[in-house]
Amino acid sequence: MTLTVVPLLRAVRSRRAWLLLAGGAALSLGSAWVQHRHAAPHGADHVLLHLYGSVAVPLIVFGIVGAVLDGGSLARSGLAMRRLGASPARVAGSTVLVGIVLSAITCGALGAGVAAWAHGAGDPPALRDALETAGLGAAGGAAYAAYFAFGGAIGAGAWGRTALIVVDWMVGDGVDVASALTPRAHLRNLLGGAGPADLAPVESLASLLCLTLLYAAAATRLSTLRRRG
Repeated sequence: MTLTVVPLLRAVRSRRAWLLLAGGAALSLGSAWVQHRHAAPHGADHVLLHLYGSVAVPLIVFGIVGAVLDGGSLARSGLAMRRLGASPARVAGSTVLVGIVLSAITCGALGAGVAAWAHGAGDPPALRDALETAGLGAAGGAAYAAYFAFGGAIGAGAWGRTALIVVDWMVGDGVDVASALTPRAHLRNLLGGAGPADLAPVESLASLLCLTLLYAAAATRLSTLRRRG
């Protein structure tokens, strides 16, 4: 429990994380308001696919993970706790876990709000749509958090996370097998877009959960091998 307090406080106190959260929320909710005002029949689908999932979620999670890592690498973020005798694997795992939980909660809540506000006559029933989007957004947020944590484990400073968000934007926009390694492609599939490698939405949901576990485990393991990031 103690090991989660430090990364949690970092996230809460991070001005950059709050700015990215505010920006992503404003972009998504502002577009939702426009769709609602014009009574767009598929307003929620449009905003969720083209702004929320493709722009807001990755940027918000990028900020959250950067905050829990204190702007640096996963290994360096836990240096003080390791000096006090904490296990490197437990420190890294706790830090990654905080990023995943915060990202899942934040993205899930924002997704539900966007779905409810932008709801149009052609969208699924409002309550069901909001609840389903909350779950999908949480899954996407968790996968992105593990993905960026892995980026934080492979390089010093922010360059590892930055490299992975570029890869996500470039490769994740495709529909080939390589895109299936990115959260973007699967979240797009869940929000009504084309899926990677012809996967069905339920398969993309399972893939997001697998990617979360895979990247989180890889980040934790790699950070124990790189004590100096």
